[in-house]
Amino acid sequence: QAFVPIDTPIAGAREIALFPPVTGG
Repeated sequence: QAFVPIDTPIAGAREIALFPPVTGG
């Protein structure tokens, strides 16, 4: 998945919650 926290805060939050290592923590 290529979610960008900067582009979408909601998607970014989910990405961090689901895949911390992917977003870098």
